[in-house]
Amino acid sequence: METESQAGVAAFIRGVSELAWRAYLEQSGDRRLVNTVAERYAFIRLPDAVHPIRFLRQMAGAPPIQVGTEGFRADILDDYNPARHYSALLFVGFYAPRFLATLILFAWEIAGFVRYRGQWSWPDIRSGLLGIRHGRLVRRYGGVVLPALIASQVAEKVDDWESPACPNQPAGGHASTDGYGAALSSGSDSVTACAA
Repeated sequence: METESQAGVAAFIRGVSELAWRAYLEQSGDRRLVNTVAERYAFIRLPDAVHPIRFLRQMAGAPPIQVGTEGFRADILDDYNPARHYSALLFVGFYAPRFLATLILFAWEIAGFVRYRGQWSWPDIRSGLLGIRHGRLVRRYGGVVLPALIASQVAEKVDDWESPACPNQPAGGHASTDGYGAALSSGSDSVTACAA
């Protein structure tokens, strides 16, 4: 198991930004980007799907890279590694239609409710809904928008990060269009370009 050297959402954004930038430069595609993010941060390995028990154990366990909780929005925290849940539902949102993705999210939470003897997690629901929406947006606009989506809606505040896609533009707080500029309008499926 790896742990990012700089913990928290800033490390998550940096890691995803590097993957998105590499995918853009290598023209390897958005599927590969989403699959890599899901593998590194949520331990979803598609080749292991043919072994359902192993696949489900991996998804329930610790992913290869864990970044911790620092800088994540407080209303989406329910454990020590919020990037795992977000990344898993980003994957689901990218591949599944919105309705099916939402059903998968609630089915997973119901399974957790049973597994953890009555513990329901609204923070996981909020994080999952963000992941699903962001997965849909990556499918529509491409992977280069993903770091900005995380910075603007998953992060509480990120002051020391800038994207290779929009140099010299630090990230702002979540749900804002200042700073990085590629933030979502609240609940919208539209993205603005980098601030000039």
